[in-house]
Amino acid sequence: MFVVAANSLLLSGVLLGTCMEPFQLILLQWCGLCGVFITYRFNDLIDQTLDVRFNLKRLISNRLNLLFILQFIFISVPLFLYFFSPFRIILLASICVLGILYSVNFKIGQKHFRIKNLFIGKNLFIGLLWGSLILAGAGQFSRLHVIALFTFTFIQVFIGSSIRDIPDLESDLKDNVNSLPAKLGVNKTLFVLHTCNFMSLLVASMIDTTLIFLLSGFVGCYLPKLHPF
Repeated sequence: MFVVAANSLLLSGVLLGTCMEPFQLILLQWCGLCGVFITYRFNDLIDQTLDVRFNLKRLISNRLNLLFILQFIFISVPLFLYFFSPFRIILLASICVLGILYSVNFKIGQKHFRIKNLFIGKNLFIGLLWGSLILAGAGQFSRLHVIALFTFTFIQVFIGSSIRDIPDLESDLKDNVNSLPAKLGVNKTLFVLHTCNFMSLLVASMIDTTLIFLLSGFVGCYLPKLHPF
């Protein structure tokens, strides 16, 4: 499902961006699959009590993982470098690297630091990475529609990742994870997310101006359902 989501965002960006040859389009979809596999497979194998080198050894100890990584390095990457623009290459590589670093346990002095434990930062980080797939698909960051769809996706993914923190509230409080529900409580979190959802509709109106006429009906039906503080 992550592959479907990632490739859907890439294709959405392609529809709003520059034209691509059929082979480039197929290659972009393969790039999405490779990125999701490497990022999430690496994160699945990370043991936060051990160092990254040992976890990398665990990752390549599986033959399927090793074969996939080898084809990615020696076949896929050269094709990406040849057929993709520098903007798209840098952006896709950054998304993959930052996605891997998301769960890594960094040690600074005597303290341990993980991006996924940052208050709001982890949700903003997730939204930024997934939203950037729109820009990677479009291959540029200059058109209003591309910027609007990137922003809409960023907000929606931020909302989705924050909602998933609600069922984990008890474990987050126990593990001192600074999630939005752990800091604000469920009701205030839902109010914030409702507000963000309304903002995303305003952004969506930049993509399709006909949505502006739906705002009045949305306000009348949606706002009374906001959760109180």
